[in-house]
Amino acid sequence: MKKTLIAVAAAAALTTSAFAEITFGSWGRAILVPIASNGDKTVAGQNQSWGGWGRTIGMDINGSDAEGKAGFSMAYRNNTNGEAETGENAHFWIKPLDEVKVIAGKVEYNALRGNACLPGWDVIRSSFAIGEDLLFKNYAGTGALVEYANDALTVFAAVPLSKDFASKDEDKSDDQVSNVYARAQAGFGYKIDGVGVVKAQFIGKNTEEDVAGSKKKYTGDIEAAFDLTAVENLWVGVGITFPIMDKDLGGVALKDGVYSVKAGTDMKIGLGASYAVSDELTVMANAKVLLAQNYKKDNTGDEAIKPGMQFGAGVTYKIEDGLSLAAEVSYLAERKCGDAKINESSVFAMAGLNKSVGAANVFCGFEMQTNVLGQASGLSGIKNPKADTTSKSTQWAVPVVISLGL
Repeated sequence: MKKTLIAVAAAAALTTSAFAEITFGSWGRAILVPIASNGDKTVAGQNQSWGGWGRTIGMDINGSDAEGKAGFSMAYRNNTNGEAETGENAHFWIKPLDEVKVIAGKVEYNALRGNACLPGWDVIRSSFAIGEDLLFKNYAGTGALVEYANDALTVFAAVPLSKDFASKDEDKSDDQVSNVYARAQAGFGYKIDGVGVVKAQFIGKNTEEDVAGSKKKYTGDIEAAFDLTAVENLWVGVGITFPIMDKDLGGVALKDGVYSVKAGTDMKIGLGASYAVSDELTVMANAKVLLAQNYKKDNTGDEAIKPGMQFGAGVTYKIEDGLSLAAEVSYLAERKCGDAKINESSVFAMAGLNKSVGAANVFCGFEMQTNVLGQASGLSGIKNPKADTTSKSTQWAVPVVISLGL
């Protein structure tokens, strides 16, 4: 629930006055871990879903004029380290037309974002957790964003702008006009009544890497997605991400005895679904397939990079008002390049109870991830002391998640 303050804003420069609406919202999450196993010893501590931060508190402030033609959005965050920082949004906006919005500043734009999260996403995530941006990536950056939106069509374009005006002529990361606009992101979504939503976008990257003395370019990603909503209580989504880059940029790399596919070089296919079986029971699933692209077999010892695959299923069940069950099981398949392993297979499982307490929610349960071989952590934020050994450790935890929204 948001608190609303009605303030009278005197526009002295125009010698007029207007009513403005300012809304304040706050949220917080802390994960207390009274007991866990890091794969070697039993430990205790505090954590965050994405690992490391522990307790996190945020405040969001939004304001607009009486006509809804101009306003601002500001977010603040504070975590266990005592660090206070700007959150996802710190921008002004204007609406010169009813359907057109222009944003200047730091913005997280989620109007078309394609998520497919399972219940474990809000507890301590596994090292291979998927959910946000699985089907269609949002935009997050500082600069300018323009949106056109009506009941059926949403179109946006965003350009990241720095304050440096740098022109180094050394790489693609400076602020020369051609480089800046090559890092732009633009897309659209169109709602088909009774069927679903189709989406597409281009995400500019515009980076270069030296490969064997030659500059190789990563232009960006093309994404396409479709959300099916034609069947009552059923949602099904599919998304594809295709990287546009020079072929030599793909392949596998060996670091500290562990092979990995170079980030961003795979074609990604994401799948998500949820079905409300009844008012009490909802089942859901997601999956991801990675298909190696942009590599030469000269870089992989004349071996093919095998597909990467993972999938999971979850369930929520309302026991009574304010009390519910949540559970998830996810599986990451082994991936290889020839006989060399890129990643081990792993299983993540969690189950627990959610209890509403006023404006807060408390979750208590159990979770585990098997086979965290070679990983700095399996369960996010729980460090693996055997990461540099051949031990196929299992990590587990008893999380107590306290979430608050006002």
